[in-house]
Amino acid sequence: YNLETISIPSSVSKIGNKAFYECSNLENITFEEESNLTIIGDSSFYRCSKLETISIPSSVSEIGNNAFYNCSNLENITFEEESKLTIIGESTFYKCYNLET
Repeated sequence: YNLETISIPSSVSKIGNKAFYECSNLENITFEEESNLTIIGDSSFYRCSKLETISIPSSVSEIGNNAFYNCSNLENITFEEESKLTIIGESTFYKCYNLET
C-alpha cells in the first residue's frame, strides 16, 4: 500500500486483476518504450487515489472492468498514437471525479 511509483518493463504483456488494488499512495506509472502490454486486468488500479495521470501504451487492446475505479484524483488519460484499444470494460473510470482529458 506504500508503493508510490512503478515502471512496467516492456516484457510485461498483462497486468493481472487487482495487481495494484488499493495502492492508495501510487502516484506515477510509467511503461518502458516498446511496451508489449496488451491487457490491463479487472480492478488493476482500483482506488489508486493519488494517481493523477497515465499514458496507456498503444499496444494495449483491452482495459478490464473497474480498472481505474475510484481513482478520485485521476485527471488525464492519454492513449498513445496508433492505439490498438478495442475494449474498455464496465465501470472502468467510475468515480474518477476529476477526470478532465
